[in-house]
Amino acid sequence: MRLAHRLARWYDALVQNDKPPPERPYRPYPMLTPEECQRIADATRDLPYPLLASTQEIIEEEVHGKPMDYGTTAAAIAAMERRLADQRAAKAQLLDTLADCSPSLRRQLDADLVQLNAEISDTQTRLDDYRRQQGQGN
Repeated sequence: MRLAHRLARWYDALVQNDKPPPERPYRPYPMLTPEECQRIADATRDLPYPLLASTQEIIEEEVHGKPMDYGTTAAAIAAMERRLADQRAAKAQLLDTLADCSPSLRRQLDADLVQLNAEISDTQTRLDDYRRQQGQGN
């Protein structure tokens, strides 16, 4: 009987350990400013794959779920124009790679191109919205 009782307690302990831990809210670090994103880009400039300021801004927006605060509409327009130029350059590079790639890579590169086109479209929409705001005097 003692063995059965100990096994039952051991089993209960195992079952309780299988339960997921209680939910803890994810508290990310504070959102970086556009100037801090530019400093990160400057610091990675000498690396083989430097991180662009526009890429860091996109990462910040995805992590925090809200757009960057550029301060003024004019600064936001300039940032979106830089981001759009960087995305178009990445698309041109991807198209060059796609032209010379092996058939085994084509499927992944096609998926990357679809995603990049969606990002360009989103950036263009935001740029148009910021220009509309500037035209309204906000």
